[in-house]
Amino acid sequence: MGDLASETQLNKTKESDRSVSKWTFGTGEGSWQGTGSQIKQRTGHLFKNSEMSDIMLNACDENWWFGDTVKDFNAHRFLLGTASPIFHKILYDWQDEEEETEEEENYNSEKNSKSKERHLILDPDLEVTLTLVPSYCWGTTTYRLELEGIPPIAAEALLEYIYKDSYDESDYENGYSRNLLWRLWHASKALEMDYLHQKSTETLHRTMCEDTVFWDLNYAIKYKSLGTEEIRSKVLILMETLDERLFEHPNFVWLDHAAINEILDRRQPNSCEPMTIYNNLLRWSLYQTDRSACSDLDQSGITGSQIPISDRLEWIKECRNGTFDHVNVKDLDKYLIRGLEKMPWTEMSQSDFLVHVVKWQVLMDQIIMPNAIKIMEVVVNNPDRLHQSAFSAQKTSEKPEISPKTSRVSALFNGPSTTKRG
Repeated sequence: MGDLASETQLNKTKESDRSVSKWTFGTGEGSWQGTGSQIKQRTGHLFKNSEMSDIMLNACDENWWFGDTVKDFNAHRFLLGTASPIFHKILYDWQDEEEETEEEENYNSEKNSKSKERHLILDPDLEVTLTLVPSYCWGTTTYRLELEGIPPIAAEALLEYIYKDSYDESDYENGYSRNLLWRLWHASKALEMDYLHQKSTETLHRTMCEDTVFWDLNYAIKYKSLGTEEIRSKVLILMETLDERLFEHPNFVWLDHAAINEILDRRQPNSCEPMTIYNNLLRWSLYQTDRSACSDLDQSGITGSQIPISDRLEWIKECRNGTFDHVNVKDLDKYLIRGLEKMPWTEMSQSDFLVHVVKWQVLMDQIIMPNAIKIMEVVVNNPDRLHQSAFSAQKTSEKPEISPKTSRVSALFNGPSTTKRG
């Protein structure tokens, strides 16, 4: 009888704890759950939505230049786990590597499973780590998944793909979106989302053009260890067809130092005017130092590669004289040395080198003097190089010689007549 009474009391307790709600038919009519004809429409409703969210995703990359470096997103563990084996590992399939004693396990098993941070380090070449951080509020455990090494804008594109199955190749054709495409390529590689990685790789190849190759070269070098050699080779071949336009392009200033050196190492000697290269390497160096350098010419419609080299040299002189409070001369020298590291000095005429380099003390004597001696040796062997660059001298030597007879025939048919008619 005692057992029956206890069971009866238990059933009454369970009944009293039960929460009951009556549903009125038609209340859910027109809801997002009921009207979505496809799964992606229903999960798409949850994109960046706190409804039913059970985890906060935090994306962080302090080296990102083009917007927020840190941002939180509402997310859903189940959808993250179905999208990436990496997410599934840290959210659902985690085994603590440190073994506990039996006594500790009995005492702390449930507490430790909730309270321990989970820190997942991927391949070092990927430069991405994931950390699952628990927190407590009014007795409830919540979680934050931190993605270190993925900028917020790439994380947002990643989530949009996960929730909406959304990927549009046409979104990634200009310079800003090119950065996003590469970071999405990197994030999908790191999280082993193979299909998305394949799609972004195909997009990189199909949409590559003169405006994108500058970012493509930067990232192909940055992610060399992740298998970008095919893209890198394709970029460099396309760049070689641009000749002087490569250096004069507005996007030239966005190249990384390693990309600048890569271009100059692969460049064919004497393939364009060295003064064009020099002017634009100065443009790159000044842009890294101060993005507003020579900006006073913008009002007159002269920008970028159109700015005369004399104006850039004058800006350098003023900077060295302390005219600009916001610019550090030490930084100026650092970027001038980097930018001009691979400058083909010996292709310049001696007069240009003296007038535009030595006179303005653009670089330290330790750099100027050896190159001045090399140019002098070139001029001794070829006096025309005193006032001609290697490119100009080469063009002159390629012109066909005109014989005196040919000149007379040409003058007869094309030149002005000097014979008086009788």
